[in-house]
Amino acid sequence: MIYPEPGVPPFPFTWGYGTSALAKLRNRLAYRLLTRIARPLLAAVNRHRVRIGKWPYGEVFAALGLGRRASGGGEDNYGRPNE
Repeated sequence: MIYPEPGVPPFPFTWGYGTSALAKLRNRLAYRLLTRIARPLLAAVNRHRVRIGKWPYGEVFAALGLGRRASGGGEDNYGRPNE
């Protein structure tokens, strides 16, 4: 699962890691923009998931699941347990 981190820019952007207040604000705004852009796609995916008997995703970043290790291990790339 992707966990938006204040100092880490979203994946489509090439900005470097930053801990300054300006970098954190920039990243937060970028995550909000991506969430807003992806909302219609998430709605379509959730409609399909419900139609085939699966639970809908609660948020965009949960649906992407890009933070999980390829092995499907018990932790994500940040050492947090997978859900």
